[in-house]
Amino acid sequence: MASHFCRIVKYCIVYFIDRARYITHATTVMSRPYTVKTARERLAHNLKDWRAKRGMSQDVLAEHSGLSRVFLSRLEGALETVSLDNIEKLADVLRVDIVDLLQH
Repeated sequence: MASHFCRIVKYCIVYFIDRARYITHATTVMSRPYTVKTARERLAHNLKDWRAKRGMSQDVLAEHSGLSRVFLSRLEGALETVSLDNIEKLADVLRVDIVDLLQH
């Protein structure tokens, strides 16, 4: 229980630091375009990247996580939201920390 709480706290810290960085950049004049990835976009990119590193197809990941392949496809396309419980399931199947799926 304590380890899950620590992981959630780490995620919240990463999220709030990201939001603070976004606010800072949004209020300054920039000479070059700057895009901030949302948490959903970061999750999509990292999920696809870790799945590829593990050599898993969406079908295999879906089967082991108990989620549908269509849902995973939409998740990797940043078209779907997901609960922390399901992010944790995906992290367990991929053998990574939940923070690895949410960081830059």
